Amino acid sequence: MLVMMHYLNQTGAYRALYTNIENAQAVRENVQTGIQSVLSSLGMNARDLINDRFILENDNRILKERGPFSALEETLQSVVSP
Repeated sequence: MLVMMHYLNQTGAYRALYTNIENAQAVRENVQTGIQSVLSSLGMNARDLINDRFILENDNRILKERGPFSALEETLQSVVSP
C-alpha cells in the first residue's frame, strides 16, 4: 500500500495517503472518540509520509466546528481542494 501511495503521488495526478484506522474500532460505540482517532492517524501519517501538517494543525478545530459526523468529510475535502 505504501509503494502504491508513493507511486500515485509521484505521478502528480493524485494525492494519496495510506493510514491504518483499526485503532478506531476499539471505540466504535463512541463516534466522537473514533473520529478523533481517525483524524489523528491521518494527521500523523500525512506529516510523516507526505510532509503535510494540515490535518494535525486543524483536526481539533474541524471536529469542534463540524462535529463527529461531518469532520472526516470536511477534513478530506480541505486536504484535496486546490
